[in-house]
Amino acid sequence: MLISDYVKNILMDIKVEIKKFVPEIEASMQELLPKKYNSSSISKTSGKINYELDLQAINGSINTPFWDLLERGGKRWRPALLLMTCEALGKDYKKALNLAALVELTHNATLVADDVEDSSDERRGKPCLHHIYGIDIAINAGNSVYFIPAMTILNSPYSSELRNELMNVFLIEMVNVSIGQGIDIYWHRGLKEEVSEAQYLQMAAFKTGCLSRMACRLASVHSSASKEQVDALGDFGESIGVAFQIQDDVLNLTADEEYGKEIGGDISEGKRTLMTIHAMQHSPKAARLKEILNMHTKDQKLIKEAIEIIKQAGSIDHAVGIASSIVEKSWSKIDSFLPENQGKLKLKALAEYLITRKY
Repeated sequence: MLISDYVKNILMDIKVEIKKFVPEIEASMQELLPKKYNSSSISKTSGKINYELDLQAINGSINTPFWDLLERGGKRWRPALLLMTCEALGKDYKKALNLAALVELTHNATLVADDVEDSSDERRGKPCLHHIYGIDIAINAGNSVYFIPAMTILNSPYSSELRNELMNVFLIEMVNVSIGQGIDIYWHRGLKEEVSEAQYLQMAAFKTGCLSRMACRLASVHSSASKEQVDALGDFGESIGVAFQIQDDVLNLTADEEYGKEIGGDISEGKRTLMTIHAMQHSPKAARLKEILNMHTKDQKLIKEAIEIIKQAGSIDHAVGIASSIVEKSWSKIDSFLPENQGKLKLKALAEYLITRKY
């Protein structure tokens, strides 16, 4: 592990450190997306209003459903990553709270779309938004929150150069998340016969690594870091995002009820994960595993059969090893230029937590 000795000696619980940021993050999220728009707050988002507003319809179709999701909780590690990166660079994290809120709101918007596209039933222990409010409202609410948070960059007092740099980071990563999701959908629909491990890692870098990469790059650009530092921290953010996705895939097959998601759901969706790819390359039962994945079945007996094939192939240990390796390699690139401070230690602790968590 990256910092086991540090965790033992200093007794830092990184989940406690993340929670310390949460009240400020959530207050900033409400500034960007109020729980209810009024005529003043909608003007900040939409500009001049020439006719008559239907605030009931706006709030009922965007704010209420989206805050339904937000108030269910979530790990909030991505905005915490942004704030810890600022601290690691020796800067005041409070000056970047708006950017942290942008990252968390955007992340949740991707979840709304993801749940519709995957025909998911639950999110954070409750029915997905499209089951409660309808597919049309869910999609529109998610799409709206792809863009509303970005207003914090456009309306900021930053220099035009800094605004442009921050917006460039945001737009690139928003394109990447859609590319990654598109690849993932294409694969689990069975439209590609063979997927390599390297292709999976790049898909994960697009789909999941992009938001943590966005967090680190926004923080480092905001903190006036050098281009080399911005790139290295961006790579670190990507690596822990990819490692988080790998661990999430592992937990989907191995976790208990604390996980909060449907166990074996990735098998039902036919997802190509690092583990299924490895198993299909190394298991004598590869053809059977592929057959089950392509069924998109919810039959628990078949799902358990697929999971057992994956376990017997050693694919779970293989995936865990890769997750740990990519984080360690990316950390080595930023270790030398980050000052020795609490922010740096928090970053290391967060990286370890994300690849060892149990839910």
